[in-house]
Amino acid sequence: MHKQAEIRQRIMNALEEVMSEQGMMGVSVGVIAQKANVNKGLIYRHFGGVKGLLNYYIRDSNAFPHFTLDYLEQLSLVQSDDAARLWSGLIIQFFRQLRSSKASREVLINSLVRDKGLAETIHQTQHQQLTGLLQRGSPAQEADSPAILAILLGGLYYLTILAHNNQPMLGIDLRSEAGWQGVEESIRLIYSKLTKSDRHAHSLRDQPLSTHSQAA
Repeated sequence: MHKQAEIRQRIMNALEEVMSEQGMMGVSVGVIAQKANVNKGLIYRHFGGVKGLLNYYIRDSNAFPHFTLDYLEQLSLVQSDDAARLWSGLIIQFFRQLRSSKASREVLINSLVRDKGLAETIHQTQHQQLTGLLQRGSPAQEADSPAILAILLGGLYYLTILAHNNQPMLGIDLRSEAGWQGVEESIRLIYSKLTKSDRHAHSLRDQPLSTHSQAA
C-alpha cells in the first residue's frame, strides 16, 4: 500500500509540473509517465487515463477545499464572531493556495472554457465540502449564507483568472500583494458586518414589545 501511495504521489507531482510548464494542452499519459519515470500502464491502472488523473487531482489534492470530519465537528462549536473569522480565513487561505498554484489555475480555466466534465467534478467537490461547512457553522443565521458564499467564490475565481492573465480590476493590481491585501481585507469586513447584522436582528427580535405596541 505504501508503494502504491508513493507511485500515485509521483504521478500527481508530475501532472502538476506538466500543467505548470505546458498548460493543459501538454497533459497526456505518455508525458506524465515520462516525467514521473513510471510505466504508462501504471497510470491507466491507478487512474484510467488523463480524465481520471484530473478528477483525482481535483477531488484528492489540495487544489480545492477539503475538510476532515473532525474539522467539521469543531466548526459546529464555534461562536458567531469566531465563525466569521473562520469563514473569512478559510476563503482567504484557499485562494492564496489557488493563486500560488499555476497547475490548479490551469484546471480551473480549462473547466470553464473547454471541459464540462472537469467543471462538474469541481462543482461536486465544492458542493460536498462547502455544504458540510454551512450545515455546521454559519457566520450569519439571518442571511442566505450559501448565496453569500457563492457570490464571494464566484468573484474571487474571476479575480484569480484576471490575475492569471495579468489583468487589473477597477484599478486593482491583481499581480501585486498590495492588491490582494485589499481584497482579503474586504472579505474580512463582509463577514464581520454579516455577524454584527445578525446579532442586531436577534436583539430586535428578542426585545419585549413596548406598551404602545401591546395596546395596539
